[in-house]
Amino acid sequence: MTNDRLAFIATNDLVALTRGRGLPSADLVMSSGVGWVPADLAINSFGHLIEPNPFGALGDLRLIPDPESKWAFPTPGGDIDFYLADQTLPDGSPWECCPRTNLKQALARLSADHGLSLTVAFEHEFALLDATQATVGPGAFTIGGLTGGEPFGSRARSNQRRGDGVGELATGVRPRPVRGHREADGRASCRGYRGAHARDRP
Repeated sequence: MTNDRLAFIATNDLVALTRGRGLPSADLVMSSGVGWVPADLAINSFGHLIEPNPFGALGDLRLIPDPESKWAFPTPGGDIDFYLADQTLPDGSPWECCPRTNLKQALARLSADHGLSLTVAFEHEFALLDATQATVGPGAFTIGGLTGGEPFGSRARSNQRRGDGVGELATGVRPRPVRGHREADGRASCRGYRGAHARDRP
């Protein structure tokens, strides 16, 4: 039987979009990853290369997947093996413009120079609207505001749960309860992760 499972090797760019390349999982070689080019970092949020493009049309890079960042990205056709990657030169040495590499180097300097480390958490904010685009729930910080969007909150958490008994979702996120702040406002506050591990958490 043929293994048709796909992998996506990704990088988070400077305009907060996740871009990368896909291939059959069976063809992925972790040590060499997939090809990439410097100019890809110059793609703006609308999908166009900025002008002037500081990288030009020259140069080659590799996207080297981080095995610890792997998670199963669910799609109707089956899960995709999703990895976040470091951008390296063809010989495997770090590329000076790679955001992940710059973060790792900055954290190392913070620790070496000052003895400090970071614990980082993110809060995702969203709006709940009904089929008519009207806001859901009677107001901020009310029990109705918490339950007005049900069963969205319960189902979202249930559908993503990994089932390992530790409360961590399939995406690697460990959310705190969704709570209302403003009308129709929902928030999911995630627990903190130390240092570079926080960069790979949605």
